[in-house]
Amino acid sequence: GYTLSGLPVITVPPTELTQLQKENQQEKLKFRIKRYGGFLVLMDWFARRLRIKPLQNWVKPRWNAISKQYLK
Repeated sequence: GYTLSGLPVITVPPTELTQLQKENQQEKLKFRIKRYGGFLVLMDWFARRLRIKPLQNWVKPRWNAISKQYLK
């Protein structure tokens, strides 16, 4: 419902888009490792990928406790 700004539409070439997506994934992983620690990130990845419910139940409260520290 908003009127367009009149600025030209930005198009990103597919190769650049792929590179940006790859860099985004790497930065998100680095952030998670810095915040939650490599071990917890790895356990979360295994738990979700392999659908190991007991491991998910072990990871989730630890992950949430760390996340809670950053809430205002």
